[in-house]
Formats: sequence, structure tokens, C-alpha cells
Amino acid sequence: DITFTEEVGGRFEALNWQVIRLEDGMNVDRVSRALDEAIAETARPSLIVCPTQIGFGSPNKAGKSASHGAPLGEEEVRLTKRALGLPEDTAFWVPESVLDHFRASLGRGETWESEWTEALDAYGQAFPREAQELARTLRRELPVGIAVDLPKFDSKIATRAASGKVIQALAGPIPELLGGSADLAESNNTWIAQSPSFQPTSPEGRNLCFGVREHAMACAVNGMNLHGGLRAYGATFLIFSDYCRPAIRLAALMHCPSLFVFTHDSVGLGEDGPTHQPIEQLSSLRAMPNLFVFRPADGNETAACWLETLRRTEGPSCLALTRQGVPAVSSEDIERHPARRGAYVLHEPEQPAKVTLLATGSEVAPCLEAARILADRGRGARVVSMPCCELFEEQDPEYKESVLPPEIPTLSVEAGATWGWSKYAQAHVGIDRFGASAPGDVVMRELGIEPESIARKAESLLTPERAIR
Repeated sequence: DITFTEEVGGRFEALNWQVIRLEDGMNVDRVSRALDEAIAETARPSLIVCPTQIGFGSPNKAGKSASHGAPLGEEEVRLTKRALGLPEDTAFWVPESVLDHFRASLGRGETWESEWTEALDAYGQAFPREAQELARTLRRELPVGIAVDLPKFDSKIATRAASGKVIQALAGPIPELLGGSADLAESNNTWIAQSPSFQPTSPEGRNLCFGVREHAMACAVNGMNLHGGLRAYGATFLIFSDYCRPAIRLAALMHCPSLFVFTHDSVGLGEDGPTHQPIEQLSSLRAMPNLFVFRPADGNETAACWLETLRRTEGPSCLALTRQGVPAVSSEDIERHPARRGAYVLHEPEQPAKVTLLATGSEVAPCLEAARILADRGRGARVVSMPCCELFEEQDPEYKESVLPPEIPTLSVEAGATWGWSKYAQAHVGIDRFGASAPGDVVMRELGIEPESIARKAESLLTPERAIR
């Protein structure tokens, strides 16, 4: 009555829902009839306004917040049982009538399962190809050979644009792929071109127009993926992943294979400034258990990372993609791309490596240029691209040591918070402050995300007598 004074039913009526109002939500028969009414309405969703009493039956705590967050206590439980006409001295009591009611569901369930199995078998006989496709989607398996048709990239392109091309290529062989954006489809490059939007007049549409509802979008994506038979994705700017976070966390908790596409992934987005430039978001997402965070370095890594997100079925994945163009730096062999191992050696110097430059996303290319600067100064620098830390952690110890030899100092480079990189590196080039409103390349340069600054920081890891003063 104090904090929630709006007329909720009226709001849902304005949205053209069926609204069923009950006077007493504790009246079981009336609630049952309301459920039947809701089930009978097939053209629109229903809301049942069902007033109830918190702590119902408790003589001293009914209707009070005290019954919400703490046990009633032994004496109050006894008094509540007395008020409800239940045996006071039985710790756990279930009436026989209740047991009978629930046990009857076993027989109903067996009958329904049998009917469903028979119908599915008949469908398989009549439509064998379609039945096999249905079974594949329910198993969350990918069609064979989809990597063959994925685009390859040999020139500069924003990874969000590369992702858009990958989505178009995947949409044909993976008909269960669908998704949408929180009112940013053109910026996120997530619209499936050969399909309409999902509407009452076009239920076959695979483009979901979520509007500016990031949290609701992520929840809906989770629901579709939990249902099965679909691989759903949701998209927005990386900075707005904060609004999606509770639903992403539940996806990770539930081992739900939701896909999230987050573009505009660094201060490199430019003039929109600090309110839109993500800093702590990458580190924050990587801190979440069972969430795989992919930040590809170029178009080819983007295609390879999309493939890995779809192959992953035991938890959610997100892609962090650039607004600005990045050069092609990695292999065009998408099926066997080394990004599938989470991190790999992209560049090995001609002279013995004295330092490893470990980078993600748009910072990989500047690290390659920094390695050339160091080579000109007689210092060998290995460059490692790490599009997915979580995938790298699944590799065997021998592979991980071959990529990041413990005897060689490592410098991490990422245009975001440096928190978390001490697991792999002894020094860091990153951004532990908010960004600035200016062209993206200017912001990057002013905040030290550029080759010369990276090279100088790398030299600080070498012995003092060899470092440039």
C-alpha cells in the first residue's frame, strides 16, 4: 500500500491482456476457475490478480513482514497448525487425500508421455527428414559442415560488422537460430536479412524487436533456450550488459546456452563518451562462473568465436565486438581456427622471445605493431591473442604453458579494466579510469592503447640494463 500503489491490472489491460480479478486469492476453487479461464483464452496472455495474505494462518505473524524472511519459530508453527486444523505434534504431515491427488498424476503423466511418443513416431514415419531435423535441434546439435559456408575476412572490418555477416551465413543452415536487439539492431548488426520480424501476422519471423528492454530481452532469450529447439540471442551495447546481468547470471546458474551479442566494446567507440564507453564490464562478466566471454581480434576470429558459442550447450556465452574497424590478422581457416582453444600464439619473433604481449580484441593489432617496434630495437616479442579466457582455462597444462611460458614475462593489453589480468601477466596496459568524449582513435592514443606505449611498457619488464630509459 506504500511502495506499490499503481493499478497493475489496468496497466496490463492497456497492453490488451486478459485480466482476471479475484477478491480472495486464498479461495482455492475460485483460483482454479480463474486458471481455467486463462487456459481457455488462446488469443492473448492472461494476468490473474490474486490478493493473498502473507503468513496465512499464523496467529501472530499473518499479514506482517516478520513472516517473510525468518522462520515462524516452533511455538508459532504449533499455533498456526492449530489455527489451520492440522495435527500440532506431527513434524511433517501430508494428508492421505493430498497424497492420492498427487500420486494420480503419475498415471496421467505416463499416458501423456505414451501419447506423445506415439505421435512423434507417426510424425517420423510421415516426415522423416523433418523429424530428424527436429531431433537435432532438441539435442542442440549443429548441422554438419556449417563452418564451410562461414565468411572469411582479408581486410579491415569492425567485428560487429563481421558478426552480422556471420549471422547471415548461419541463418540458412541453422533454422532454429533467431534473436534480436534492444532497439539497436542496425548498430549491433543482428538482423537476419532473409526473415521478417516476429509479429502476430508473421509468426515465422526470426527477428525479435525487444525495444529498450535489456533485462526483459535477456530473460526472454533464456526462456527460449531453456524451452529447447531454438538457439536464441539478444544484443545491445556492452555498456548496457549491466542491465542484462541478473538474467545472464541465472543463465550461467541454470546451464542455459543463451547467446549475447555486445557491441561497442571499448573506449574505441568514440564520441558517445564515458557514459557509453565500457571499462569494468569485461572484467565483471569474466568474474561470473560458467559464462564464456569472447572478444575476437578480427573478422576471422569473430566467425570462429560464433562457432564456439553455438557449440557450447552447457552455459551462456557473450561476444564483445568493436564499433571501429580492425585489420585482418588471423587465419582464414574458420573450422580449425586456433581461437577454438581460447588463446594461441599469433606471432613468434625471429629472435628469441624476451616478452609476451597478451591481448584481446582490437588491441591485438597494436600489439603486432609493438612487436615490430621491439624487433627493430633487438628485443623479441611474442604476441598471443586470447579471445576467450574461459576456453583457454579448459586446455591441458602443456598447451597453456606453450602459449604463455612461465619463464617469459607477460604484458596484458586490453582497452578496459586491468582487474583479473594478473592471473596471466606481470604488468598491464589497460584503462582503470572512465573514458572521454573524442574520436575513438584519439581516446585510445591518449589513454596509452597504442603501439609505442605498449612497446615501452613491455621493455619495463626486461632487465633494467636493457630497458629504454
